[in-house]
Amino acid sequence: IDPGDCRLYRVFNDSSFEKGGRFAGGWWQYIPSEYRKHVYICHPGNTYPVFTAELDYSSVQPSIAYAQKAHEPPVDAYLLDDLNEEENKAARELLKAAMLRMFNNDSFIAAVESTVIYAKEEELEFSEDDVTQLVHALEKQHPDIADSFYKKETGKKLMRIESDIAEW
Repeated sequence: IDPGDCRLYRVFNDSSFEKGGRFAGGWWQYIPSEYRKHVYICHPGNTYPVFTAELDYSSVQPSIAYAQKAHEPPVDAYLLDDLNEEENKAARELLKAAMLRMFNNDSFIAAVESTVIYAKEEELEFSEDDVTQLVHALEKQHPDIADSFYKKETGKKLMRIESDIAEW
């Protein structure tokens, strides 16, 4: 990590400024999140350093999708009413991964396959059948934004809005 590498750039998709736009390049993006609270900015001439804060917006892409439909989003879009608290806690990481893949793939099958790969890479103990059932449950849980699923363009456009929020 090079602390002098402070330049940011935005990565857009499909040769369009309307899709993607995530920030990349800053050294602080590549350190573990638990270290980021120790990052501070010290400009020449300032007596004291300015400490930074990392803002984490929960369920931001689903919340944006709900806002686009003029519907109130759930507090946590990655939890299922049909699961108890313990089951939701165990499945939340996978549910988040699945929902984001539902926004970023063109079909149910592609979203499931991508989520299964993610589960294996992250060593999450969910079978393909488990993932299939959870994706169906997410569809059922979110009928107000269901027409946003399985459209790769949706995910890229949501990412653009999210990155515009980060810019501010």
